[in-house]
Amino acid sequence: RLGNVYFTTGEYEKALNYHLNALKIKENLGDKKGVAATCQNIANIYQQQANSTKAIEYYLKSLKIKEELGDKKGIGNSLNGIGNIYKDLGNYKKALDYFNQSLVIRKEINDLNGMAYTYSNIATIYGMQKDYKQTVEYSEKGLEILEKLGNKNGIASCLAIIANVYKA
Repeated sequence: RLGNVYFTTGEYEKALNYHLNALKIKENLGDKKGVAATCQNIANIYQQQANSTKAIEYYLKSLKIKEELGDKKGIGNSLNGIGNIYKDLGNYKKALDYFNQSLVIRKEINDLNGMAYTYSNIATIYGMQKDYKQTVEYSEKGLEILEKLGNKNGIASCLAIIANVYKA
């Protein structure tokens, strides 16, 4: 928990140290679910530090365990995280591949919030590629879900993506 507090406050080195220590303990206990969650947290930290190689390494470790456990929501989260890294690296083809894999799973388990954010991520990729028709299409899919959920932050994000299309 302390690792998450430090992550939230932007103290990434402290957060990383706590999570790496927690990872050792959870591995020694054989707590696979805990190992997967901690690897995901470590990946998030490395992503914030722009250490893509380490972030992908830990996302993949988390993904592998989640697949072994049949944790579909977790699998969707890991795939989405990997997609975000490839998006940040400018590898849009790979990013879309991971986002689409995440979307399939999120639809399968009816993870509405996850679906909305994945649609938004896909829209962002299309916007970066200047495919504005797809940008608006995917933003609107996400927006529809977020409005049903009453997620005002998500709604604002989707509307900003659409606004950027008309600004371009």
